[in-house]
Amino acid sequence: MEPVSEIQPVVYICATCGCETNPRMDGTMYCSTNPNHKVLYKKRMSRPLVYKAI
Repeated sequence: MEPVSEIQPVVYICATCGCETNPRMDGTMYCSTNPNHKVLYKKRMSRPLVYKAI
């Protein structure tokens, strides 16, 4: 078996100011510096996922 990797939190980037933020426990998603910034993009993973098609 392969070792279980640590689960990393999902990081989002604000489209307006560019700061990084994490989702809140209550499910709301907005910029951590200004709650009026509501357009967020999911940050790409540093390790690409590769699947083998059979």
